[in-house]
Amino acid sequence: MTAAPVTPARSPSWPLVAGAAVLLIVAAVAVTRWYTVPAPQFLLLTTLVGLAGLAAVATGTHPAILLSAGIVLSPLAGNWAYLGLPQFVAPDRMLIAVAVLAAVLRVPAVRDRPPLRIGPAHVVLGAYAAYVVLSALVWGTLFADPLRVIDRMGLSAFAVFLVAPLIFFTERDRRVFGWMLVALGGYLAVTAVMESTAARGFVVPAFIADPALGIHFGRARGPFLDAATNAFAMFSCATAALIMRGRTDDGRLRALCLLVIAGCALGVLLSLQRSAWVGASLATLLTFISFRELRPWLLPALVVGVLGVCAAFTFVPGLSTAADTRANAQGSVWDRQNLNAAAVNMFLDRPLIGHGWDTFERVGNDFFWQGADYPLTAQAKTGVHNVVLARLSELGLIGTTLWIVGIGLALLSGLVGPRSPALRPWRIGLFALSVYFVVLLLVTPMAGTFTLLLLLTWAGLAAGPAALGRVADSTPTP
Repeated sequence: MTAAPVTPARSPSWPLVAGAAVLLIVAAVAVTRWYTVPAPQFLLLTTLVGLAGLAAVATGTHPAILLSAGIVLSPLAGNWAYLGLPQFVAPDRMLIAVAVLAAVLRVPAVRDRPPLRIGPAHVVLGAYAAYVVLSALVWGTLFADPLRVIDRMGLSAFAVFLVAPLIFFTERDRRVFGWMLVALGGYLAVTAVMESTAARGFVVPAFIADPALGIHFGRARGPFLDAATNAFAMFSCATAALIMRGRTDDGRLRALCLLVIAGCALGVLLSLQRSAWVGASLATLLTFISFRELRPWLLPALVVGVLGVCAAFTFVPGLSTAADTRANAQGSVWDRQNLNAAAVNMFLDRPLIGHGWDTFERVGNDFFWQGADYPLTAQAKTGVHNVVLARLSELGLIGTTLWIVGIGLALLSGLVGPRSPALRPWRIGLFALSVYFVVLLLVTPMAGTFTLLLLLTWAGLAAGPAALGRVADSTPTP
């Protein structure tokens, strides 16, 4: 007698799970607008959420959903305290950790995929992380705030870069990530418009509209409380929306993607950040020029962009005046000159090993010298507005070289690989984000964890199955 075939149980549909997760996130954030959860209760709640997350993995919830949800929540990284939530158990941190652990332990959802592979980029980034820890230990900054050391060096981004090719192995997995970014872009765009109009009082969460918190109040700074990071996030989400628009035949979803693209473009303008304007413009221009399939669209894109900016200046109250004031602001230019000069002086004082990780704010004031053609306006607590100079001042040539080579190899692994139509749009998007990233490195302190986390996640995704020793699929999966 022949046994009847066993039909495997179907796992929950990812759109249903992702939709429920987004609704829960929105509901939780909305509640925190009016009610702050006390720390003891939240610790219990966090424990339950953590156990639920582990149970979700055990019962088949895909790590792609967990990781994408963690990235969507990471704009709140560093600011959970304003919602009454302890930073060390922040929801974004927990989701990302569970997703990474699920990939390393090879839970059922990813068990049939190739094993993780350690490449040159991982080795160099690991050496950089070890060097940072050693520097922080020697100079006494490691135990002052361990989470700050971990977040500022980008350890979570390095870990995600390792597992991203495994987690986003198929087109279906990549769509989870893409649609999550589209949803985030819609939220950030709406928030940017509300921050710049009389609707500021309705922004969620409410701390975004608090002038006493963070920096860049009065600009589109979003939950980051930092306009430069918020602008990069909106540019990234607009890029994801453009990719996802080409991944669906649903007219409503395609229209939604266009709305997100337009809203994020307006949000970048509303950030009133010169670094954002230069970064977004340069990234868009170089991307259209560099890829042959985009070159025919260069002129139409320029026309649409110019018309869009003109329309925004015409119809958004006060935008033209605010942008003009910001474009001609001289004080911040002097601050950058002073801060960069102090970082250079620190580097020249100890060029090989630097003054120690996270020490610029502590010792930087000793290296401010009066410039010949600009006033002395800044203090070390402001932070160096050039990430390369900041690394040189604190880590010297050894640490900075490891960092530059590691990040460069990581991005290169995503940009260069076997021919794959399925990954081609993601690689084009990674090129655009990389150009923008370089601009941010040179003119901002690049505070927070989001920028590097998103960039290296994208790089790991774009590297695709080839990063695991498997040839990528040649066509997208419907």
